[in-house]
This record gives sequence, C-alpha cells and structure tokens, in this order.
Amino acid sequence: MITIKLSYSILHAWEQAQYEQAIAYYLGKDVPPTPQMELGRAMDELWEKHIIATKTLPDELGGGVLINPIPQTKYQKIIPLNDDYQILVRGVPDCPDEETIYEFKCGWTEATAYVNGWQADMYKLLYPYANIAKYLCYNPYLKTHTVGIKFLGRGNAEFALNKIYSLGTEFVDYLIANRLVKDYKLEQ
Repeated sequence: MITIKLSYSILHAWEQAQYEQAIAYYLGKDVPPTPQMELGRAMDELWEKHIIATKTLPDELGGGVLINPIPQTKYQKIIPLNDDYQILVRGVPDCPDEETIYEFKCGWTEATAYVNGWQADMYKLLYPYANIAKYLCYNPYLKTHTVGIKFLGRGNAEFALNKIYSLGTEFVDYLIANRLVKDYKLEQ
C-alpha cells in the first residue's frame, strides 16, 4: 500500500487550478513567498507565542481568554483510496481550543470570505471535537480585525471527505501518470 501525504493547502491549490503550486507543495519544494505570505508567517509566529504565554487571543485579533489552547498542532487521518493507495491527510489549525478552532488570517481579506471555504470542514474531519470555527482576520494596513464564524457538524467532515476523495483521486492520478508518486512511508 502506497501512502500519499496531502493537505488542505495542496488540495486547495489543485482545486483552484494552481497545479504547479500544488505539485511544488507535494514535492516539498520551496515556493517563493510573497511579501504578504512573509507577513502572515511572522504574525502567526507572534500570535502563537502570545497564546502560549498568556492563554489569550492577541488584541489585534479581538482579544479574549482561551480555555485550553493548543496552537499549531498537527492532526492527521488515513483515508483509503483504492487497493494500492491511501491518503495521509494532514492539517495544522492555528489554534484549537476545546470545541472551537481559531484560524488566523492577515491581510486585506475579511473573515466572511473564508467561512464558505472548506478549510474548517477539513479541520472538523481531523479534529472531530470542533463544533465552531472562528476565522479571525487582522488587517495590518488599517489596524482592524474581522470575525467569521462557521458552525461545524458531521456534514462538514463528510463534505471534506468527499473533497479529499474527488480532488485526491485526480491528484493521485496525475502523480501516477507523471511518475511523481512519493510513498510517504519511505520518508519516515
């Protein structure tokens, strides 16, 4: 059985027809970061340190006390694809806290733009305790923040699973056809 390691980032890039980026992520190749990506990474690191030290959300994300935050923790699940392949799907939510998953964004995009996406659905599949996803978006240019809330249930996990099967099958077929398959078990 060959294990293909995939993530929301890979599958989302594939879904958006950003094929080269999806393949680069899969192969572990460096994708040159944009200034916005670099700012987002720097803010994520700053926010993670703040949460670990204080168990509160940073002020620029609206503040507030957290119960049991576990920022930047990797979750994974094996999804059987067929007799020969399985998908190891992984995700790292910004900050699960009991039944809430906080996902932090930095830039011009407002939080409501993320609510209809399926990133939180993927996290529900990987972290089944979540019942709410809160997108907290900080605009560093205007020094404002917005909040988007998505309620999560079994249907969200099933939706994510369907996305993984449909996009994952396409992706794996492409990998096979182009001899790009990497068996994740060989890397461990």
